[in-house]
Amino acid sequence: MNRAAILVCALAALASPTPARASLSAPDWGEPVTLRFACGGKVEGRYRGLLGTVAAEHYAGRYDAWRTGLGLAAAPALGDSVLVFLRATAPARGVCRGFVNDALLLGRADSCTSLVLPLSAIDAVMRVDASAPDSSWTDVGERWKHAPSLFVVALQVGDTTLAAPPASIAATVRHDDAGHELAGGLILGVLVGGLLATGLVAAAFASALSHAMI
Repeated sequence: MNRAAILVCALAALASPTPARASLSAPDWGEPVTLRFACGGKVEGRYRGLLGTVAAEHYAGRYDAWRTGLGLAAAPALGDSVLVFLRATAPARGVCRGFVNDALLLGRADSCTSLVLPLSAIDAVMRVDASAPDSSWTDVGERWKHAPSLFVVALQVGDTTLAAPPASIAATVRHDDAGHELAGGLILGVLVGGLLATGLVAAAFASALSHAMI
């Protein structure tokens, strides 16, 4: 390729418009988004940020250690089916997926997300597994306040808060402009692609200038 062609390619790359959502920043609090999950489901709501501290790959071990120290009969195991009696609304039933920031994570077998139920809003929790149908807990705000907190992405959907570990989310689609096509799951690809393009342009300029100076 001659010098003129190199310069034309480099200038064209610099002049090309950037994608509508090339920002690598997280959504703003309250921003409408759609979460698409690796399990195939999706949910729309308003972004409520990142909660918790323990990554999903380490959570089971941390949870088991906490539960053992508390006493195995003092809290449900991960995956136990439970019935949650709430003070202001009807009871909720699902599987225990742990805790986040003084709230119980209640999941359903057919859902990629968990309900976030503040411990302060819970009157009692009863385990409904056939192996231990009589296990139940009250005063959970005090009993479980030191439970390990799972690292999750939170989303407000109507009157409920849903959450899921970041690793379970295949893409986060932002809705705050006309493009809204850049998914959060593609951020790494955008970043790497941008770095590669920048490197190629810089190399082209350097080569062209060095030949021009000969």
